[in-house]
Amino acid sequence: MDIDGGEWDTLINTPDSVLGLFNQIVIEVHGMGTDLSESLNGGEVYEASLDKKINVLKKINNLFYLFHVHANNYSRVFYKKWYKIPDTLELTYINKKIVKNPEPSKVIFPTEFDRPNSKNKKEVDLHFWPFYPGIIQHLLDLFRRKGWKSLGEFLMIIFNQFDRGFRSVRTAIGLRRP
Repeated sequence: MDIDGGEWDTLINTPDSVLGLFNQIVIEVHGMGTDLSESLNGGEVYEASLDKKINVLKKINNLFYLFHVHANNYSRVFYKKWYKIPDTLELTYINKKIVKNPEPSKVIFPTEFDRPNSKNKKEVDLHFWPFYPGIIQHLLDLFRRKGWKSLGEFLMIIFNQFDRGFRSVRTAIGLRRP
């Protein structure tokens, strides 16, 4: 589903009995950092409050597990208080009826299989809660893929974690614009 902001009303009004018929849901959600979702195609603007978006995500999470997430790098990234929020996310869910014995994810997003939506912009790293299993898992994943050749990347990951935290603190206390 990619309906440029109309997903919030569609999903909030879709009965659970209908959603439960799907084994998987792949959806692009818009306007994560604002109360508006603007269509890139026709310029239409859909109003969806943060409360509505939270209720939609809770509704889906009651029936499905989030399996994969990717930030669409065409859209902006917002800093809200302590959180970094990509305005558009691509989410893949799998029905809870299918999954036996789920475990918390250890995947670092974006994965080596993800590709940026815009080739001219840097991929948006989702190295923050709730998508990030932690710096230790991140370093282990990097070592698994590249071995000791990744020492420079190890140091950059640690530096970026401190830098993100520092930027979030500066934004929260008003020293930096979101």
